[in-house]
Amino acid sequence: MKIVDNTALRQVEEEERLRPIRELQEKAALAKKKEAEEKALIVSVPCDWRIHGELEPLTKAIWDFEVNELRKGYLKAAIKNRKSLEQLVVEPFETESYTISVKYDQETINVLKKESSNLGLSVDEYARYILYTTALKENTERKEKLKQEEEKKEALRKFDFNGQINHELRKKLTDKFHDPIEERKEFGFWIDASKSYGEFLVAVANEYFGIKNKDTN
Repeated sequence: MKIVDNTALRQVEEEERLRPIRELQEKAALAKKKEAEEKALIVSVPCDWRIHGELEPLTKAIWDFEVNELRKGYLKAAIKNRKSLEQLVVEPFETESYTISVKYDQETINVLKKESSNLGLSVDEYARYILYTTALKENTERKEKLKQEEEKKEALRKFDFNGQINHELRKKLTDKFHDPIEERKEFGFWIDASKSYGEFLVAVANEYFGIKNKDTN
């Protein structure tokens, strides 16, 4: 009687049976690795109400998809110009309302990793503080500019004078400057005597208070 050893045959059969499973596992592992590599290239910034409050005036649009693109664009610009910031402002940020995600190349990610590591931050934290500080700075400058424009507008605001000027004051103003009523008689009705007296009073007030070279319009 002879012995028939099927061990090797069964091993081959087992290998054949397991081959599709192993191929699927390898594909899954490769896909997972690729996903991890892709994820590592993405900078994600969680935005709470505080960041949204600074970002919203700078990324207004009609449609939601436009707002999302504007937010991404603003984050990219902020990161690109991060060297212009003198400091990073950190606040006690709260639960996120939404997240802004931007994909970069490996070289840029490496640079951001190095810079963030020097500050003891993760790349996402670094990007978050850059975004908030940039938006805060721009809004502060914008508000200051608007304030200056309003102050300038207020400084140049014109107030019409509708009061009465008695004879004695009118004579003193006429002696100091000239007589607009006589001018009106001479040159015609286009001379506004009331306006002239108002300008005289402003000139006297400026002289009294030592205000020079000021636009009174």
